[in-house]
Amino acid sequence: MSEAYDTIVVGARAAGSALAINLARSGQRVAVVDRASFPSDTLSTHVLYPNALAALDRLGALDEILWHEPPPLHTSWHHENVSWRAAHTPIAGRDWALCVRRFTLDAILVRRARAAGATVHERFFVERLLGAGTDTDPVHGIAGRFDGVQVELRARQVVGADGARSTVARLLGVGREEVAASPTAMAYAYWRGIPRRELQEFYVQPPWTAMHFPADDGYHVVAVLGPHEGWDGRPRAQTYLARVHAVPQLRRRLERARMSKKVIAATALDGFWRRPTGPGWTLVGDAGHFKHPAAVQGIADALAAAEALAPMLLAGTQRRAFGPWRESANRELYDFSRRAARAPERDETAALMRALAREPALARDFVDVYSRTRRPSELLDRLAVAAA
Repeated sequence: MSEAYDTIVVGARAAGSALAINLARSGQRVAVVDRASFPSDTLSTHVLYPNALAALDRLGALDEILWHEPPPLHTSWHHENVSWRAAHTPIAGRDWALCVRRFTLDAILVRRARAAGATVHERFFVERLLGAGTDTDPVHGIAGRFDGVQVELRARQVVGADGARSTVARLLGVGREEVAASPTAMAYAYWRGIPRRELQEFYVQPPWTAMHFPADDGYHVVAVLGPHEGWDGRPRAQTYLARVHAVPQLRRRLERARMSKKVIAATALDGFWRRPTGPGWTLVGDAGHFKHPAAVQGIADALAAAEALAPMLLAGTQRRAFGPWRESANRELYDFSRRAARAPERDETAALMRALAREPALARDFVDVYSRTRRPSELLDRLAVAAA
């Protein structure tokens, strides 16, 4: 089996399917391959802020997501006896976020890619690239196993949208740069039977933070973030449940709830950049740039990068244009993610919470950093004054 396309996208989740939709709508012949079979879960922060919702609406996916009834979420934070809540500055009329499991979201995007005209091959295992990715031997396709058969797909360009452990990056020998070591680890599980609330909730108990996100189809995501040493020497599920039940509000809410069997934990959450493009190849989404999930940017990053990259690929300008776009769109938030990833300290948290509870406009600016309608530098300047 050998087929020819304009673009091959390796990875069919948020970045890959979004890119395929945009390219196919413009008339390109696009193939998308993924080793998974959808619906399929993957490690994720799950939350979609108003900027991501607008991007999903442009892809034609939002109505189907809403059919799964994820509640619209404003944000609340709690520390000791101080709490506050805020809505986002609206984008396309939406001042709320959604939490959607990747089991649901990615399957919808794959369906939208097929509907746009892309060819999607699930359970395709990429084994090598056609071409070395050099000026004299540009990448011009992929080879791998599909339905137990060796397959070659050829194209003018190959895009790696296959996550932080990108096979495309590994085959090209493109390493991680500017690595930001993660000071914290994360774990979460899916729950059912929790009373519905239209809030995403953060409970800060330094050096830990517990989080509750009502999600799609009656599920809830309950997560904890804390220092690496907190996970040493104990089963991850035991540590996770101990931290969740240490929050009285959550403990009461979970008394009659049912947890899924699996606690999903991630300790290797180092941020990084990779060289984004070369002869015949491009890396997009987490394959090219990864932020610690405390900044809750992964899905929005993927959608924004796919939307920006598509016209560059169509015009053949990606090698000079995509890197500068990515730097401009992400540098401040990359630095912000390093701050967000730190284990909270009691005195700093108390001062921050008092300032945000005292000034509702500042609280809105805080949540708007996550939806990218406020720059982190502007927020941090205001917080420094308010917390003084």
